Amino acid sequence: TTEIYTLSLHDALPIYQGKNIPVIYCTDLYNPPMDPDDNFDLACLFSIREFDVKAIIIDNATRVPVTPGKIPIEQIEHISGRSVPFAVGLKENLKSIDDDGSNQKNFSQGVQLILNTLEKSVKPVTLITVGSLRDVAAAINSKPELCKKKIDRIFVYAGDASVRNPKAFREYNVELDTLAFARVFNSGLNIYWVPCFDGGGGKNNGRASYIVANREKLFESISPRLMNYFRFCLLAKKDSLYIDALTQPPDPEEIKTITYKQEGGMRNLWCSHTFPYIAQRNYILEKNECITRSNNNKVKDDQIIRPFTFREEYAISDLRGMVWPDTTGKKTNKIFLFEITDKEAFSPQMTSVVAHLLHELGK
Repeated sequence: TTEIYTLSLHDALPIYQGKNIPVIYCTDLYNPPMDPDDNFDLACLFSIREFDVKAIIIDNATRVPVTPGKIPIEQIEHISGRSVPFAVGLKENLKSIDDDGSNQKNFSQGVQLILNTLEKSVKPVTLITVGSLRDVAAAINSKPELCKKKIDRIFVYAGDASVRNPKAFREYNVELDTLAFARVFNSGLNIYWVPCFDGGGGKNNGRASYIVANREKLFESISPRLMNYFRFCLLAKKDSLYIDALTQPPDPEEIKTITYKQEGGMRNLWCSHTFPYIAQRNYILEKNECITRSNNNKVKDDQIIRPFTFREEYAISDLRGMVWPDTTGKKTNKIFLFEITDKEAFSPQMTSVVAHLLHELGK
């Protein structure tokens, strides 16, 4: 299990043709999972064909006692028929706000993959960060002009929308590397901020993506191979034949355990239900279900809903990872802040979205 820490860049097979939004995906994906929301996110990312996923950067925090997530990536590649370069990121926290990570062993992997991907991309690239921002911050510090030129948008899934006292609460992704969060947030790049919570842990007062989803709904129409993918991660299996595990016959007791018994049959999610927005899909209501469709598909205007929006704000992060609104009127750091439009409908609608994304994968 130690070989992953010195993993060279994963050589990709030819990438699926027909997508049009180049993406670099940065994730705190581990095996076994620290939090399996990352496994749900990965599956939903690969289910969206509009994404041309150019690279995946795997978090590698010093204090995390498990192995970076090579296994779930290769399983999802197998299920989806897509293959993407991936690399393990920096292990140590940034030492300063302008640290480029070059003094760390893994600089030539995660950070360099980001920079190489940006350099090679003809189109500006969207970055989606669902873990720490360490590798993105180091890349910005390493080649700021390249990042300014080639990064289209950065979707930052981290932080709390309203808590500004780290002694009261500091969200996990920010806690992983507070300097990295501050560097990216204050970069002046096109930041779409999606707070994980609003008002403290487990709270969402309308400016966070946090939902609690029903597992039975999530799993109701997924393929047998994808169910085996979830069996593998949710039950922390360690079979070295992890690709063969995807075609194993169903085990009714294990399926019952991961569907109804774990976490009371519920699952916390933060990111996957908003990925279709990044892909410029429409959210629509169809037969009492909320689903997403490419904006190339003809959809009646009365079917389209907007469960959330992004509001232009001026704000800055301090070095502790606490975000403060700009009250000076100088308007020096524009960001786009996530905001729910219908709090009562949000969680069930977004659960439906994730269920349909999982259904689309590998069908």
